[in-house]
Amino acid sequence: MKPWLPALFLTSVALAGGAEVFVLPGLSLNARWIGRTADIGTVRGVPRADGPIFFFPTHVRAVLTRPGERWKPGYDTELPETYAAVYPVAGLLAQYPERGEPWNVRTQIDTLRALNSGRLRLNEVKWPLTLPFLPLRNANQSVTGAVRPFKTPAVQGIRYLAIYSQEDGVRFPREAVVYTFQGLSRDGRFYVTVQVPYAPASLPTRAELDRTRDYAVAPVPEASSGPAYAAYRRKVDAYRADLTGQLNAEDGAPGVRALDALVRSIRLR
Repeated sequence: MKPWLPALFLTSVALAGGAEVFVLPGLSLNARWIGRTADIGTVRGVPRADGPIFFFPTHVRAVLTRPGERWKPGYDTELPETYAAVYPVAGLLAQYPERGEPWNVRTQIDTLRALNSGRLRLNEVKWPLTLPFLPLRNANQSVTGAVRPFKTPAVQGIRYLAIYSQEDGVRFPREAVVYTFQGLSRDGRFYVTVQVPYAPASLPTRAELDRTRDYAVAPVPEASSGPAYAAYRRKVDAYRADLTGQLNAEDGAPGVRALDALVRSIRLR
């Protein structure tokens, strides 16, 4: 049994409109580290339009499924729950050329480059700047933990556990946590992202929260200023600091080590 899943070799692809052509690499990885198989293929880009979703350029994707399962998108921009994707940086910037905002694509790439080069340290990534994360999400980066620089012969970046949410002051179930790797190919031409659900046992399940109805960290005050609101913010900040500690405790856990091995197995050709 060969240890590597088949690589996909491509020459070039034209983005929407046919004006620009980008070369895509071959991708291989070993999904058996997490008990899955990989369906590797080319995903055609979706032209950007208005809306709070990510319109990706043409790229290579490995959908990571359990044996016997097969994932099929229900619409053009739907993303699988568990996957690795390799985006051409030039294609991302052609799709999202904006500058200046801390949550846009260019800032994600620039922040990752700065972290990789050492010009920016992890402890210097503070709001409104966030840890790099693509594809863009219509939610806030509420909690992160187990953050670690990551370098292999193929890629360089960071891996971490994250919770994204549109809500403030709520308790998060373990199902909200995702393991992610965000990196660049060693030549800087490709952005590599890995997304895998990760459920720490230290967090309650969604079913447990539903049963107890203990959703709120603290009652939300009517006014968004004043002593009552300040006390509310302290409770929310303390809860999120505790969550960060729980996520940090997963660094080195068997599940994280297996996912790290998955990332280390990535090869671009």
